[in-house]
Amino acid sequence: MALKQFKPYTKSSRSTILIDRSGLWKGKPYKPLTATNKPVKGRNNLGRITSRNHGGGHKQKYRIIDFYRKKFDVAGSVERIEYDPNRSCHIMLINFDDGEKAYYLAPQKIKVGDKIQNGPNSEIKVGNTLPLKDIPVGIDIHNVEIQPGAGGKIARAAGAHVTISGSDGNYSIIKMTSGEIRKIDSRSLATIGHKSFGENRLQETTEKWTDLDREMAQLHFIGALQSKKVKELIQIFNVIETLDTESSARKLSTLKSQNFKIPKIFIQINIGEETQKRGVLPSNFSDFLNMCKEKYNLNIDGAMCMPPAGKNPRTRSSRKFPEGSA
Repeated sequence: MALKQFKPYTKSSRSTILIDRSGLWKGKPYKPLTATNKPVKGRNNLGRITSRNHGGGHKQKYRIIDFYRKKFDVAGSVERIEYDPNRSCHIMLINFDDGEKAYYLAPQKIKVGDKIQNGPNSEIKVGNTLPLKDIPVGIDIHNVEIQPGAGGKIARAAGAHVTISGSDGNYSIIKMTSGEIRKIDSRSLATIGHKSFGENRLQETTEKWTDLDREMAQLHFIGALQSKKVKELIQIFNVIETLDTESSARKLSTLKSQNFKIPKIFIQINIGEETQKRGVLPSNFSDFLNMCKEKYNLNIDGAMCMPPAGKNPRTRSSRKFPEGSA
C-alpha cells in the first residue's frame, strides 16, 4: 500500500499523508468471496431502536478475508489488489495453482504478479506466511496468531506491524510498535513484511545477524565505506550504497579480479554539497561514474542521494548533473 506525502505549502499539508489508490482494482470484488453486510440501522439484536437517526448507510459487500492461511505448500500469485471498505488496509486476491482463490491482507511492498506461499517450507519473502519459529529475528511481520490455528489477530490494520526480537524456549518474543513485549507460541503463524534492512556499522552487523539470518534477508550497507573493510563488507552485505572514493572503487575492482562476489553498488552523492556529509559532488558525478565503469570495470546499479532537510532535490540536482551521466 503506497503512501502520498505533500510539500509543506501550508501548515496542514506539512504532515498530511494519504493512501495512494492509483494502482487498485477498479472493478467489482470477486463475488464468491463476498457476503451481504446488512446494516443494523441503530437497532440491537432484538430489533429495538437503541440509537436514533441512524440510516442504513452506503451499500457494502463484506469481503471474506482468510486470516488463517492454512493452504500450505501450494503456490499462488497476486491477481489484483483491491480497496476494502470494511477495513483500513488494502486486500489482495490470490489465485492458487490448484484453481482456488482467496482474499489476503496486502502488505506494503506486494505487487500484482508476485508469487506467495504458506507453510513452514516457504521462502522468507514479503507476503509469505510461516510459523514464528521459522522466521529470523529482526523481520517485520503482521497478521500474527495469538494461539496456533486461531487465525491472525495482531497487526491487521493499515501500517501495523510487529517485530520478532528473540525466542524463549517454545515461545517467540514479539515487540509491538508501542514498545510492549509479548511471548507467543512459536507454532503460531505470521506473515512476512519487510525483508531489506540498512546497517551502518560492520561490527554491529556481524554481532546482530547470524549466517542463516543474513541468507534470508537483504542487508544494505549505508555507513561510511572504508577501503580497508571492503573485503569483509562484500561477504556480508547484499548492497553497498555508499561508494564515494577512488580507493574503495580500486579495492572493489581488485577483489572482483580475484573472483570475489561483488554485491550491488550505489554511488553516494552529496546533492546538498554539505561539508559535514560524505559523497561525490553532483558536478563530479559523471567523471566518478565513468572512472568506476571504465577504469575499474565495476557495475554501478544506481545512486544513493539524501537531500538537505527542507530542500527540494530535483530543482538543485537538475542544474548540477551533466546530461547523460546517469
